[in-house]
Amino acid sequence: TNVGGNGQAVRDGLTGYLVPSEDPKAFAQAVCRVLDDEGVRRAFSQEARRRFAEQFTIGRMVERYDEVYQHCLARRGMVG
Repeated sequence: TNVGGNGQAVRDGLTGYLVPSEDPKAFAQAVCRVLDDEGVRRAFSQEARRRFAEQFTIGRMVERYDEVYQHCLARRGMVG
C-alpha cells in the first residue's frame, strides 16, 4: 500500500503496484494482476533488482551519508 516510505522502494507500475491503504478492492486487484501475469512479475522483479543495486546497497548508503557530511562541512567552511 502507498504508506510511509513504500513509495521510495516501489515505483508504481515499474517495480510493483502502489494502492491506497484504505482500498482493499484495489489491493486485491493489484495482487491478482501480479499473480496472473508472469511478464509483469518478471518485469517488476528485474527493475526492482536493478533499482536496488543502483540505490539501496550499503555502498550507496555510505556514499549518500558522505555527501551529506561534506555538504554540512562545506557550509561551515570546514572543507576547502
